[in-house]
Amino acid sequence: MKFAMGLFAVLAGIIGGTLFFQYQAYCADLEAGNRAYYYAQEIETSFSNDELHVKHHFKGLPNQRMDIILPTHAKDVACLVEDTASCTRVDETMTYLTMGEATTQSISYTVPIAGGLAENKLLQNMFVQLKNGEVSYSILHMATDKVMAGKWITGLPFVGEQKLTMITNTMFSGDGDVRDLYWSVQPIALQQKEQHYAIYANEKPSADFLDEVVEVMGDTHIAIVKDPKFVTADTQEFLFLEAFDVATIENQILLTRLKQKYDFSKGEPWLVDVVATLALEREVGGQKAQDVLQTLYEEMTPEQVNEFKSRVLATEDQAITTKYLDSILREIFTMPTTYFEQNAATETGVFPLLFGDDREIYVNDYVKNDVNLVMKDGKVYYTADTLLPHLGYTAGEGNKGYYVNSAKSAYRFPRLPGFYVHNQTRHEVKSEPIIKINDSYFIEEGWLQRIFHVEIDKNAGRIQMKANLE
Repeated sequence: MKFAMGLFAVLAGIIGGTLFFQYQAYCADLEAGNRAYYYAQEIETSFSNDELHVKHHFKGLPNQRMDIILPTHAKDVACLVEDTASCTRVDETMTYLTMGEATTQSISYTVPIAGGLAENKLLQNMFVQLKNGEVSYSILHMATDKVMAGKWITGLPFVGEQKLTMITNTMFSGDGDVRDLYWSVQPIALQQKEQHYAIYANEKPSADFLDEVVEVMGDTHIAIVKDPKFVTADTQEFLFLEAFDVATIENQILLTRLKQKYDFSKGEPWLVDVVATLALEREVGGQKAQDVLQTLYEEMTPEQVNEFKSRVLATEDQAITTKYLDSILREIFTMPTTYFEQNAATETGVFPLLFGDDREIYVNDYVKNDVNLVMKDGKVYYTADTLLPHLGYTAGEGNKGYYVNSAKSAYRFPRLPGFYVHNQTRHEVKSEPIIKINDSYFIEEGWLQRIFHVEIDKNAGRIQMKANLE
């Protein structure tokens, strides 16, 4: 019995200690502002002197620190005192909200608009964000001088407009955040208002278009605006069109959804088109993505293509980058490759799918991280521009081919196949010692040994080369 009571006391102590440390960690996260949360917001704006003046009210705030992320050019940031508690949690530096019981806090700030509103404009990231927070609901009031004939549009649903003696008040509200604003110099009509989208244009869409567009819309509200100036704009709140075309809308909505689902912030812009093409199983986006995928598919079996698609589309908590996509190819082929990374660095054409070797390359007992190995058509190649200088040669492209020189020897590998020149003597060959892939030159391993008398020793951990200059 004493043993059981002792064991119980020990377990109780362990559990209590664990809970204590978990609570301490929880409190530390709250103080540091590291925990995710939701909040609502109401934003009042007015425009004058080429500046947007903002009163920003944050509502439903949790009791934790929240860092304030200001728009890039914001100025005159200040506490907005509307009642005794409206600014009690705003730090004097105006950079964060402290822990506290007050659930509503308010600040004001001004965002300059370069050039004013003399032309149609898409203004992005105009409002304050709270770090680690997600906006559940937004209300936006836009006050504009009545002498300005234009119109404000946002990605939020339009509520109404009130024309007063001196100003025009426009109101939007709905689920989610609002970051971007669109200003149309000329009045633009709201042609269609639905639960998940609104269409703004000065011409009425056809009945067929309106019937079809319902089928492709998602569950996040978006503003469809006919303005060709911004068709390439990267925004998740607007969809700009040159013409009312359902296929274009479907593609753009797909891209918007993908940008919401996946993290493309650290990758090449054309990777969005790659993932979109995989998801929709038809060509979407620019030619670069299509060429890269087509070249890749030519080297894969149908089973490998399906595995690549499913693994990319199942990505979670991982940024979509060229390095990440190469890691998927590595696992599929069980061999290292830098296919997507090489194509990111290639301005024209497509770099082929080549496989490498993880072993470190040593030249005369020193590791050389700038030398890469690739396998092509059953042969092993090394990057000539980086390897040959380590072996005591100068190397580079010239007028009549690729030149490799040392104090005693001069080599020229012409663009025409079938021979190379050593010290003015022509040597016939049945395979090419040096090849060019896109903008890079590679030297074949066997010819490296025969022509340049390099000793190569390979083991499980490294590839060792010894130079024997003539």
